[in-house]
Amino acid sequence: MRLLKTTCLLLGVFAFSTSYGQQDLEAKKKKQFAKADIDANGFTDFEEMKAKFGNKKTKDGKPFNIETMFKKKDLNADGKLDFKEFFAKGKKKK
Repeated sequence: MRLLKTTCLLLGVFAFSTSYGQQDLEAKKKKQFAKADIDANGFTDFEEMKAKFGNKKTKDGKPFNIETMFKKKDLNADGKLDFKEFFAKGKKKK
């Protein structure tokens, strides 16, 4: 019985920490997107991306190629990025 209680407790803690961690990550993503969505319309366009990342550098010290980055992330080619596109890791499908 003691083993069962301990197992249930550990599973509960694991489930809570996993869901809490996921919620925390989602909150961080929303905050990051909100910083890029300057006009708060639910999308970020090229000009907003330029304002957000214009002076940022890559790990090797080179400036970001914002135009290329934007085009790769604009999956539906509508000229703006929604939340999902903003965090997309893949390249645009041709």
